Amino acid sequence: MISQELEAVLHKCFVEARSALHRRVTLDHLLLAAIESEQARQFLVSENIEIESFRTQLQERVASTPHAGDSEDLQIEPTRDFQRTIQHTIERVRSEGRAEVTTLDVLKSVLHPPPRMPWLRFWRGAA
Repeated sequence: MISQELEAVLHKCFVEARSALHRRVTLDHLLLAAIESEQARQFLVSENIEIESFRTQLQERVASTPHAGDSEDLQIEPTRDFQRTIQHTIERVRSEGRAEVTTLDVLKSVLHPPPRMPWLRFWRGAA
């Protein structure tokens, strides 16, 4: 099960992508929405990540996301990395015997990916 907060974060990143006419929702959209969570901010501080600098990096990356031509027929889709990250986070949480996946779980998956999530290697030094 996905927590209400994570559900709201997922909804927000799709809404933001649509309003910016982005064809795809990326991990950058997800992280940008996730860092609004107090729990996520506390985690970032514990990881010595300067939140405003991280936010600026994410905003720049989101701004470079390819735009769609027409907003009326815009079909927003998550990227494969987005989908795989959510899927693997859900699987990890279930394997830990927990029933609920949180925003913090997803954030930890992106910033500290296990070896079986090689598509997230680029984030290890990015934050």
